[in-house]
Amino acid sequence: MTDNQTPEFIEVTAEEIGEQVRPRPLRAAPEPPEHPSISKIVEGAIDNGRTMVEAQIELTKMKAKASLVKAAGAIVAFVIVILFTLYAGWWAFHTIELAFIYVVPPWAASLITFGIIILLMILTLLVGVGLVKRASEGAPNPGEEIKDDITAVREGLSK
Repeated sequence: MTDNQTPEFIEVTAEEIGEQVRPRPLRAAPEPPEHPSISKIVEGAIDNGRTMVEAQIELTKMKAKASLVKAAGAIVAFVIVILFTLYAGWWAFHTIELAFIYVVPPWAASLITFGIIILLMILTLLVGVGLVKRASEGAPNPGEEIKDDITAVREGLSK
């Protein structure tokens, strides 16, 4: 076929083919997409905000559980320290006091033993405070996180 020639069409009828031809039903023109109303947009925004707040609450719960697991180690350490101090402390400090009695008067031996007990309590307290600080590093702050979410929603709505 050249540029000047018109294409040839072959006409065939249904009887010649031997099949029964059924006409196709005409399709209706597609409907234009419906623009959402303001109420649908607001409803969607509220649903998105609710979903975001629920997700933030779940995240906060997960962070709180993780903090409690970290704090559990500190609590166990405090309990162990207290038990050992109560159980073995009396024996050790009484022995120290009896040893000092041979060097200094009994009242001075008691005072020196008391000073040693106070120093050990302060050291134990510092270790416990360090464990609590380490456990509270990842503690969730839900108020600040929700404020961040609200700011993000406002920025999204302003676009």
